Amino acid sequence: MGNDIAGLAIIPTNAGSINDIAGNAATLVLASPGAANSLGANKAIVVDNTDPTVSNVTSTAANGSYKVGDVIPITIEFSEVVNVTGTPQLTLETGSSDAVVDYSSGTGSNTLTFNYTVASDHTTSDLDYVTTSSFAMNSGTINDAAVNAATLTLASPGASGSLGANKAIVVDGTVPTMSITANEGIDGFTAEDSTLSLTFASSEAIADFILADITVTGGTISALVAVNDSNYTATFTASGEGAKTILVAVGAYKDVAGNENIAAAQFNWTYDVDNAPQISDTTFSLAENSPNGTFFGTIQASDADGDTLSYTVLSGNTDQAFGLNASTGVLSVTDSTALDYETAPVFSLLVQASDGALSDSATVTINLIDIDEEEEEETLSLADASAMIYPNPSNGIVNIKMAALKEATIYNLSGKRIMRSTDNRIDVSTLSEGVYIIKLENKSGDRFSTRLIKE
Repeated sequence: MGNDIAGLAIIPTNAGSINDIAGNAATLVLASPGAANSLGANKAIVVDNTDPTVSNVTSTAANGSYKVGDVIPITIEFSEVVNVTGTPQLTLETGSSDAVVDYSSGTGSNTLTFNYTVASDHTTSDLDYVTTSSFAMNSGTINDAAVNAATLTLASPGASGSLGANKAIVVDGTVPTMSITANEGIDGFTAEDSTLSLTFASSEAIADFILADITVTGGTISALVAVNDSNYTATFTASGEGAKTILVAVGAYKDVAGNENIAAAQFNWTYDVDNAPQISDTTFSLAENSPNGTFFGTIQASDADGDTLSYTVLSGNTDQAFGLNASTGVLSVTDSTALDYETAPVFSLLVQASDGALSDSATVTINLIDIDEEEEEETLSLADASAMIYPNPSNGIVNIKMAALKEATIYNLSGKRIMRSTDNRIDVSTLSEGVYIIKLENKSGDRFSTRLIKE
């Protein structure tokens, strides 16, 4: 308590005396307090032996939410004017660790300010509950004018004079995160549907999430709808087949306190349509009685996906007259006895091309060519032909080993005559690659036929 020293009475003690030189005792009467020549009239001396105490804790910051990096001034009001030396510190329990807040300003007044910068490890939301606080002088002092040291006791959280009783300040030190999911499948899946129904789920309430915050490749994002303050839906439409990505980058949006989000885990998806093979109706011509093994055509199908195709005869292969190579689509004769123009001049094969999952089918028409059968003609076996006609296959000269050769005639598989010779050496280098029928006749009238392959 401070008291003004206004007047004093002089009282001898210890059996002492106050006399003049003649031994006369002094008259010990002083002027009344405040009167002329009194101590109070001459000096302003105050005796203060009361320590300053904390009377209130508040803040000049507005009520509301604050994010990591924001500065919140914490003001400590004292019962009297205090003076500060050095940099005293206020220790705040912020959740996972303590924050040491340095004195900022206020010396020479009854209010001191400590500026707290919100740290990322702040996990307690109501700022009042960080102020189970203590002071550390840090080689400094907080004293009143009489150099009485301040009593640094704060009100309990929520009690009168505490920060929470005076302010509604919420600290949000947690950055928002977001997950991306699709109704159609999990991250990394493949589908034939060109659209995805996406959900963007934030870990906390957000207010500024817009379409521009979503980054995509291989398509467009649209129809963003807020389901609530933390969940959104949108539609992704692929612009073509291939790999697609959906991402929300770091700093795209903020929570209510203003904390920017961290990057969401990228959602990956592949749009891949499995196209069916395409095959068209085809017509081939083949000389009747063509020998077994004769190649007379190739079935060709296309597949937009580049898948490997396989070929199958579904129906129409009467007496199994034809063979079809499943991988190359090449047609060949497997039973020449079934190739009788007079009995069945036309075959209609239903042929399928498949990629293993999808397929297409078409009709392959095989028209037999009527061969003049007035005179008997022997169809040579491959073994007999190799002895009579060589080399076979050939890309140049074909030799014919026949005594008294009259004529050699070469036909294509449509029955059209291509070449005729009376020489035992025939140059076939000008012929296109493929399978032909060569017919031989000697001067005795014997006739033979077999296939000739031009390389």
